Amino acid sequence: VAETEQCPVDDCGGQVKRLESTKKPGSFFWACSNRDKHGLLQDDEGHPGLPFADRPQAESQGTGPQCPKCKQATGQFTTSTSKIYFRCQKCSGAWWPDKENAQALGTKWKKQ
Repeated sequence: VAETEQCPVDDCGGQVKRLESTKKPGSFFWACSNRDKHGLLQDDEGHPGLPFADRPQAESQGTGPQCPKCKQATGQFTTSTSKIYFRCQKCSGAWWPDKENAQALGTKWKKQ
């Protein structure tokens, strides 16, 4: 049984526990017993951090092709190694540019 501690979000009053992501083993987050107040919390070196919704979002550096799911324009972003990719801010899908047409969606984005 995971240990719980007091939720750090103001006026929450819930208890949080640290959980490991099933999609990204070795990556952790915190879940609160008071889910009506806020979403999941980030892991800050083994302690509960800010809610994921409060984390700063990367700014789009331009617009890209339409998202195939919601049909909205994707945003153009750059990885830490300066590679360009497209991401839908509504659906959270991400794609590399097509190899032959840099303004078209290519393969699904995977961290390299």
